[in-house]
Amino acid sequence: PVVVAVSGGTGDWCDAGCVTVPQGDVDSMADAINALASDAAASLDLGREGQAMVRRRFAQDRIAPRLEALYREVEGS
Repeated sequence: PVVVAVSGGTGDWCDAGCVTVPQGDVDSMADAINALASDAAASLDLGREGQAMVRRRFAQDRIAPRLEALYREVEGS
């Protein structure tokens, strides 16, 4: 699992497997980390959610065509 302060682009990728805390809120960050450290089941569930999200978003069959299109675009410019 990931504990992340919501800032900038973090909202674009922290939708699964993440615990979000307000930016600059050190106490909330510490509380979230401690909560995960003391709850193995919750940590495992969040880890599985994050892993599934990464597999969906970054599977080779999804990424390869996008990279090829980008290379073609750059090559043509």
